Amino acid sequence: CCCMDARRNQVYNALFEISDGVPARLVPDRAVSIEQLAGDLAGLGRTAFLVGDGAQLCLGQLTVRGIACRLAPGALLHQSAWGVCMAAVGREPEDAGALLPVYLRLSQAERERQARLTAEGRGARGEEIQSPGGRGRPPLPITTKGEGIPMSNGHVFDHPLIQHKLSVLRDKDTGVKVFRELVGELAMLMCYEATRDLPLEEVEIETPVATAKCRQIAGKKLAVVPILRAGLGMVDGMVALMPNVKVGHIGLYRDPETLEPVKYYFKMPPDISERDVIIVDPMLATGGSAAAAVMFLKEAGVKHIKLMSIIGAPEGVARMQSEHPDVDIFVAALDDHLNEHGYIVPGLGDAGDRIFGTK
Repeated sequence: CCCMDARRNQVYNALFEISDGVPARLVPDRAVSIEQLAGDLAGLGRTAFLVGDGAQLCLGQLTVRGIACRLAPGALLHQSAWGVCMAAVGREPEDAGALLPVYLRLSQAERERQARLTAEGRGARGEEIQSPGGRGRPPLPITTKGEGIPMSNGHVFDHPLIQHKLSVLRDKDTGVKVFRELVGELAMLMCYEATRDLPLEEVEIETPVATAKCRQIAGKKLAVVPILRAGLGMVDGMVALMPNVKVGHIGLYRDPETLEPVKYYFKMPPDISERDVIIVDPMLATGGSAAAAVMFLKEAGVKHIKLMSIIGAPEGVARMQSEHPDVDIFVAALDDHLNEHGYIVPGLGDAGDRIFGTK
């Protein structure tokens, strides 16, 4: 079995097969043309499963070139190429529908194995690993402040107030009123941390007693952009903290044929290209909506973007870091995985329904 990870922005990300029970990279990770990709796949002599945002496009282009390939099942289309490859071992292409339960079992087993090896101070294949900074790599693509692991562009907030409010937010018995208030409060607390890098300038202020040299934000122009509809719940808390911020809105849906994101609403301040933007969405699950929102904002000329979500899944974080490594990601918690319905586990359910009381 082999599995290909296809991306919108580079056609082809990686090609794996199973070697000694472990996914092995067949070719270097690189951007290639469709002709180069067809050449790589032609010599395999077996069907390749396509995974990722560019899978639908690649399927059509490869099929007309006589390459044996097929899409991974819908629920697996945006999951780990390594995991899908493992699940597909020994199965014919016609058995692709049976991959999901196998993938979920393997994912759980691998997480348990990784946790056990980490506790024993050993790496993914059982080798001894060094402390952070050595040759061992962290098991997740996003890291937590205060745990001694080098930070990338992912930040998990461990502030006690954030963690306390998040625990109440997760509770299935928390009502709509309290849930909505907590989302706003969490957004305010997270915004406080996410804006820590705003530039300051020194100014002179006349106090009732004397002249003082103080520091103010150096004229930075900001915008908050919620992804509809759940992102709306985070806006009020951020506006309360930054009353002069401009607010844009973006609505997305996924085309059932091409699987590509489509804008159904996109309304931004006229000077959005001159502003630093914070995209807000309570849940970073597959990362599809967030990645698309970043793409559309970049097309509008925005150069500096951050993403702020209350809960993230490793799959969504990995996708964002792959497609938009220049975007900083801020979450209050990084949960375990996505289930077969695309919900974050343990998560908090459907954030939009719980904010607006529609379920």
